[in-house]
This record gives sequence, C-alpha cells and structure tokens, in this order.
Amino acid sequence: MLTLYRSSPWYGAVALGICYFVCATLTVAYTRFDGGVAFIWVSSGLLLAQLTQLPIRRWLPPILSCSAAALVMCAQFGLGFTAAPMMTVVNLSESVIAALLLRWFVGKSVQTDTVRGVTWFVVSAGVLAPALSGIGGAAVVSSFTHAPFGLNWLNWFAAHGLGALIVTPLAAVWMSGDALRWQRHAGAARTYSTILMLAFVAGVTALVFSQNWLPILFLPMLPMVFATIFGGRLGAIASTIILALVAGIFSARGSGPVHLIQASTGARSIFLQAYIAYAALLVLPIAAILKQRAALTAQLLESEARYRGIADSLGDAVVDVAINGTIRYASPSIAELTGQAPDILVGADARCLVHDEDIALVWQAHEAALASPGHAFTAQFRGRGTVVEHWFEVAIRAIISSQGDAIGVVGSIRDISARKAAEKMLQHEAQTDVLTGLPNRRAFQAMLSACLKEGGNGSGQNCLAIFDLDRFKAINDTHGHAAGDAVLIAVAKAAQADLRASDRIGRIGGEEFAVLFRGTESEDATAAAERLQHAIRALQIPYGDLKPLSVTVSMGLCAVLPFSDMDQLMTRADQALYEAKRSGRDCFRIAA
Repeated sequence: MLTLYRSSPWYGAVALGICYFVCATLTVAYTRFDGGVAFIWVSSGLLLAQLTQLPIRRWLPPILSCSAAALVMCAQFGLGFTAAPMMTVVNLSESVIAALLLRWFVGKSVQTDTVRGVTWFVVSAGVLAPALSGIGGAAVVSSFTHAPFGLNWLNWFAAHGLGALIVTPLAAVWMSGDALRWQRHAGAARTYSTILMLAFVAGVTALVFSQNWLPILFLPMLPMVFATIFGGRLGAIASTIILALVAGIFSARGSGPVHLIQASTGARSIFLQAYIAYAALLVLPIAAILKQRAALTAQLLESEARYRGIADSLGDAVVDVAINGTIRYASPSIAELTGQAPDILVGADARCLVHDEDIALVWQAHEAALASPGHAFTAQFRGRGTVVEHWFEVAIRAIISSQGDAIGVVGSIRDISARKAAEKMLQHEAQTDVLTGLPNRRAFQAMLSACLKEGGNGSGQNCLAIFDLDRFKAINDTHGHAAGDAVLIAVAKAAQADLRASDRIGRIGGEEFAVLFRGTESEDATAAAERLQHAIRALQIPYGDLKPLSVTVSMGLCAVLPFSDMDQLMTRADQALYEAKRSGRDCFRIAA
C-alpha cells in the first residue's frame, strides 16, 4: 500500500478505504450483540498504521477515503444516516489522536521493535486514544439506542483499544515493507524455522480452542515465544494474528475455553480480545528486546573489529589486561617489541614482560588506573630476558563496564630505547668534562653527596683531596692553550691510572681537580696523595717539536667525617690546598 502511495496518494487511499469499509462492515454485522457499540473494532488500526507511515501533509487522502467508508458503513449497517456523520468523526478522530500521540512520543511510525516504542504504542493506541474517542462514541450510541453510556464507553474502549493493539502492528509491518525486507535478509534457514514455529503456534492454538472443557489458554504462549525468537518482530506479530484467527474461528463456532465463562456473547468477545492482546503484549516486548540485543551485539562486534584493526595497525603494542594482571589481548606489534607472539602471551601474567626491578613501578601505575577511571597513567620499564637493555613506556587507562566499574586496563606500549640512550648520552655529556673525559664539578659533587649519605649510615671513613697544577698559566702563556690542554689530558690519565677503582676523580675547575678516596683512613689517604703527586711529577708530556713538558701539583687533603656538610668540606680542602701553595707548591697539606 505504501508503494501505491508513492505512485499516487489517492490510489493507496482508495485501497485503504475499501479495506476499512470491509472490516468495519463485518465487525458491525457480526459483533454488535446488544444493540450498542461493536465488540470488535479493527478498522481504526488500519488507518492508524497508514497515518504513521506518512507525513502529516499527506494525511488528507487516507482520512477522506476512510471517512467515506465509515459514513457509508454506518448509514447502511450501523445506526443509520442521521448518526453516521457523528460516528464517522468520532471513529476517525481516534486514529488521528493516536497517530499524533505516537508522533509526539516516538516519531512518525509505529515502533514495536523497541521496548520504549512498544510502551508508547500501548499507551497511545491502546489506552489514551480509545478512552478519549470512547466518550464521543458512547454519547452518540447512547443517544440513538438509549443504551447505558457507561457500558457503551467500556465496550468501545475495550473493542477499539484491543483492536488497535492487534491489527496496527501487522498493518504497519505490511504497509512499510518490513515483511518483505525481513524475508530477503533472513535467509532460508531462519525463514523455514520461523514458518515451522508459526505452524506450531497454529497447531497448539487449534488444539486448545477445539475443546471447551479444559481452561488451557496458557499453552499457545510458549510456541509464540519460540516464533518470536526465530522470527523477531514479524514472528511476534504473525503468531498474534494466527492466534486471533484460529481462536476467533473456533470461538465463533461455539468451541474453545472462552465458552467456559458464564457471561454474554459480548463479554466473551471482550475476554477473547483481551486474551489475544495479552498474548501480543507478551511477545512484542520480547521481540523488541531481542532486536535491541542483536543491535547491541552487532555494534559490539563492529566496535571490537574496529578496535582490533586499529590496535593491529599501530606501531605501538596494545594489551588488554585484567584486574589481576592477566593478559586478555595483545596486538601483533607486541612480537616486534618483546619477541613473544601474542597468542603465547594471552592468558599469561603481564608482569612477565617487565624486568624484576621495575615490576613495582608498573604495577603501581596499573592500580592507579583502576582507582581513577578516565585518567591515563604512564610508567617506564625495562624488558625482561633481553641481552641488550630495552626500555619501554606504557600508557595505562582503565576499561569501564556499563555499570561504571573498572574491569581491567588497556595499555599502549612503545619502545623508548633510543630515547633512553639519547637521554643517557645527554646526561653523560652534562656531567662530563669535555676535554679530559672526567666527571665535571656537578657530577663530582653528586658523587660526594652520595658518599656523605653513605658515611652517615656508618659505611666507613673517606678522604677528600683537591689539587691544581702549579704555574699552569705560565704553560698557556709560553706554549699556548693547546699545550695547556695536552697537559690537562695527561694529568687526568695519570691520575686515573694511579687511583683505585673505588676512588673517584673529577675536574672541578680550569686546572683544578678533586679526588675522593673511598674507605680510606687519613694515613692511607696521605700515602695515596703522595703517590699521585709523584706520578704526575714524573710525567714527560710530548708536545710538537718542543722539549717534553712537565708539571707539578699542590694538594689539600681533609677527612670526610660522618654528617659533614659538602660545602664546608670543599672549603676545608680548598684552604689546605692554598696553604700548600703558600708553602712553595709541589706539596700537600692536611686540613686541621
């Protein structure tokens, strides 16, 4: 019918009007038992289904066509020509009210594929619209038949509300083309399974309504649920229609559990409609929930595929780690970084990737991410089991469940070995004297500070010596700075060769050097200082065609006492050095 509307609005309107007239005529002729309103009314559901498929500007053709059908039907088979205009207005207003309410609540179409859509459809088409139109309908019928207003309103509300709930979903599915689209996309297996389940519904319903001695109206519900599971919304609607047709045919012939009710024919008819509507309200929400879950599953699979595609294409490795540290997913890049295949790592403890000394740091970031969802935490660590030291950086963020709880973390791992090597080189350059290769003043003071802390823990006595080259300015002035540089380099090499591996030496000024004798008492340090002076004094430093250069040093020595202050310690050693210079150079003095 929607296809007819696309070609010409009036063709579809005429077809709808004919269907409206036939349904209205049959219901008035066969279900108007007590002279009041009809006990079954499905025509409004047909018009409502059509209105919800069209924009408001295209409502006029179907409304006019159904108005003509309702007018003729009421005049010929209903309350007569006088009451026909008023009954037509009331009947059509019900469909218009329901369509406007649905448009307001959920959009333009009947949405029985979501729980929200089913809820508002029941409220709009099954409750509000028939309740409002029933006031006018009961008033008109009561004025022409003298039947009680309250009874007419109740019958109208039940007949029109239940009729809309039963007919509108099927008509909407048919008019929108959803039935054909479902058949094209369902596949043969699902189609045959749905048909088999619908046949099961028909068989069980026929079994229940072919007898009238057992009240087993609950039996068709289970096959209807199965039909809904296999066929979705179409299966739910089709099973409801099958239930209505089979139950209606048998009940009209005087068979079925409905006749166990000791009531009038009209009351039995309302009960049957209520039963069918109850069945529809049972399976339609199930169909909606199944469709929503299928949509969520599809979105989840699509999201997971997108996530894996992105993770697989990244140079950084991506790992999904459970709360307890178990790896649930590892991207292929992990093999390039760690040398371990992703399928081997899945199920293993993530700590197997981290050097023992760095596990605590990485685990701290892991726990911080779990405690603060929405924030990323980084940690740097060394890899485990590699001959060459590899450094990695991981950015960790918590994975949040739909309830807002952290259920794990996702970490992005990258190799920062090159960066670490560059940082190490820069640090080395920042702490190394360029000319001699010895630690510079800053680096030596850092070593001295660490030694003082160790001394505070009772690790033994140490001694500090500061020496500089005697008359070094004369060498620069006489032979040039290149000669002075050669002398400094030679002195540095001689000092390094003479000192023990545990001792530390640094260039702390132009021609000034400092030595830290570790674990050495004052007497031993004095002997070591004398040996160092002798080694430097014995140097013969070649420089071009000149006579080999020689140099002597003056030295100040002081003991490093526990809890010494570094600045005061350097000052004491400097003072002893200046005293040695004043004493004639090429000697050393011990600080008081």
